[in-house]
Amino acid sequence: MFMGGTMRIDMICRYRLSGTGSRCRSWTVGAAFWAFVIAFCPHFATAASYPSLVDTPTLVIDQNNNGTAIIALRNSSRTGLKKGVLSARDFVSQTTRQPLGAKITLSASGEPGAMPISTLSDLAPGGTQLVKVEVSNLWQAGESNADLEYDGVKIGILKALKYVVPFTVSLQSPTPDNPTVIFKKGQTGSLTFKNDDAMTYLVGWELEIGGKKVIGPALLLPAKGTVTTDLCPVSEWFAWYRGLFREDLQDGRLTLRALVSSNQNETPLQVKTVPLKACLLYWSPFTQQLLSTGVIFFVLAMGGSCSLVVSYWVPNRLRRRDLIEQLAKLVVKIRALSQQIDSTLRVLVRVQHQRLLKMLFARWTLSPDCATVFSQCARGIATLNRQVTLLDKIDTIYDQLKKAEAESSPPSLLDGIEEQLKKAAESLCNLEPQEADFQAAQGLIDLAGKKLTALNQADPLFAKELVDRMKELVIDLDPESGKLAKTRKFQELRHKLTTLFDELDQKLTDPAGIRISDYVQLDTSTSMLMVIRDYLEISGSFSPPQHLEDKLMKHLRHRSRQELREVQQLVQQMREGIFAEDIKEAILSRDEPPKILMDPAVARLYLPACFSVTFPRKALDRAAALDEFECEWDFGHEDLHEAGCKVSHYFPQLQTYQVKISFKDSDGHSIKDSGNNPVTTVREIKVQPDPAGRSYDRLVTESLYLAIVLFAALLGLIGGAQEQLAKMDLIPGLIGVFVLGFTADQIKKLLTQRAPSGEQRQ
Repeated sequence: MFMGGTMRIDMICRYRLSGTGSRCRSWTVGAAFWAFVIAFCPHFATAASYPSLVDTPTLVIDQNNNGTAIIALRNSSRTGLKKGVLSARDFVSQTTRQPLGAKITLSASGEPGAMPISTLSDLAPGGTQLVKVEVSNLWQAGESNADLEYDGVKIGILKALKYVVPFTVSLQSPTPDNPTVIFKKGQTGSLTFKNDDAMTYLVGWELEIGGKKVIGPALLLPAKGTVTTDLCPVSEWFAWYRGLFREDLQDGRLTLRALVSSNQNETPLQVKTVPLKACLLYWSPFTQQLLSTGVIFFVLAMGGSCSLVVSYWVPNRLRRRDLIEQLAKLVVKIRALSQQIDSTLRVLVRVQHQRLLKMLFARWTLSPDCATVFSQCARGIATLNRQVTLLDKIDTIYDQLKKAEAESSPPSLLDGIEEQLKKAAESLCNLEPQEADFQAAQGLIDLAGKKLTALNQADPLFAKELVDRMKELVIDLDPESGKLAKTRKFQELRHKLTTLFDELDQKLTDPAGIRISDYVQLDTSTSMLMVIRDYLEISGSFSPPQHLEDKLMKHLRHRSRQELREVQQLVQQMREGIFAEDIKEAILSRDEPPKILMDPAVARLYLPACFSVTFPRKALDRAAALDEFECEWDFGHEDLHEAGCKVSHYFPQLQTYQVKISFKDSDGHSIKDSGNNPVTTVREIKVQPDPAGRSYDRLVTESLYLAIVLFAALLGLIGGAQEQLAKMDLIPGLIGVFVLGFTADQIKKLLTQRAPSGEQRQ
């Protein structure tokens, strides 16, 4: 009513406003008045002449396609209704938008037939009439709507909803009882739905595989028809490892829903679940075959390799470790050798230790020659241990000699013991001493030990030697009949060394009359008298410098083994005619300085080399005067030093070393040049590799041989491994393949066979 009034006001305003001036204003006021009257005074408005539908009812259609509902019509006008006919149009499916041809019957108070207008016109204003609606043959599932009309004018909508439907919708597949779908990773797949019913469905669907769902759009599935929809598979469905060895068949579940509308959140008419199998293809067929063969081969190789490791690698490693530990214990004994042992021998055993250590790594652990090499190393370690043990005994006897010398033992006997120790050391001066060498060295060491123990015991042979020595000296030095007693030099010495020459007056002839307590005095005296005899013989043709004679007299007045050695050295210098001053002058020479001589001329890795100092005047190299100087060697690595005119050494790295030598005089003072700088001689030594060292050609050959034989053996196992994987799940199958490779006899026999037929083991 209000809307109708508003329309009339609008028309009046449009008409009256076409005027001008005061006339226009008067009509405007009038229009506003009439609008108020029309809006708020219904008696002046036109009453509605049609009934209205109180509510929009929903007819529930049963399985026989029938439905019934009661609707209410109300007379909302202030006057009577317009005479007319109440009717309903055909129901239209909201799914297909097509009419359904359903039969609709309207009746009042339960009476069949159309409601005549006279009945509704009797309704008082504001009154309500109930009307029964009966529908039959409404076969379409879902929601359908029909227009309710009065005298051809739409006054409302009738809604019908069919819940009970056959819903024989399925997934189209060559195997309907056990449908299978195929999806490839990264490619769009498809699903085809089949409808066996005579009605059209709005179908919602979702596919779940491995707990991951894909919800598809609602599809209009026609009666007796099919619909195909695309599907992008989710990456979580696929696993690269599941489809390597056989088809990756996963259990899936397709859920179908008969929808009322396209809103899938509404309650569906019916839900259907279809179990299926999903064949998930992660790889292309060629890639899958290639990768599966590669993985099987790899797992077989792992099993075979582990078999080799357990059967050969681990035992060889443990054997090598045992030998290394033996060498580690042995090196402690080697380092304990003192400098009383000649440097040549000390270096020799160190080099042998390094050679054996290198030999342990000369073959890789799976080499067929490992057992042979380890046996050789074991024998070498036993030989070296025997060699070092004997050197240790020699070193111990040297310590006992020092103690015996301090306790005043006969110098000649000590010299004899020392000479036997030197011969024993010479017998061992070989990288690989033979049994005869060991026997000889052991005999000399035992003899030296016995003589050392018997120093304070009666020795008839030594007593006889002393008597013989005395008789010989009397012949040359007897004041009355001696051959050298007539010289002036003899008279001078006899006058200065009266006590020493008085020993000749005893004229011992019976060894049994010599007491043990007299051994030391007689031995020292006779030894010094023999040096004096040599000196007198030399002085006849040579007049030594006065300072040498003074030095000689100084040493002759003290009877000890050390003084005896000093005297012997001085006399030897006189015999050679080369003295300490000559050596010092050669050391300080700028024009022709001393040089370092190395033998062999080329230094090899871990091979001993002999170093000596040499002078341009070759006679100095062998001069006794050289012993009055101490030569100190610095080899330029690990703070290693040696002392002596002739030493041995080895180098542990392939690099250039600076070998230095410096000199000290008999008083321990460094020989310095005019600038008060110590005199040193330097030589650069470039170490070359040992040509007999480890050959990588053998390693490459053995590795290639093992790889080829192992590859051939594994190829023969691939077929059986594939069958095993096809019967089992992935992890158990791979474990079975591993065990197959581990227990294969042909693999275990690899290292028991010779490598190439012509190859000789070394």
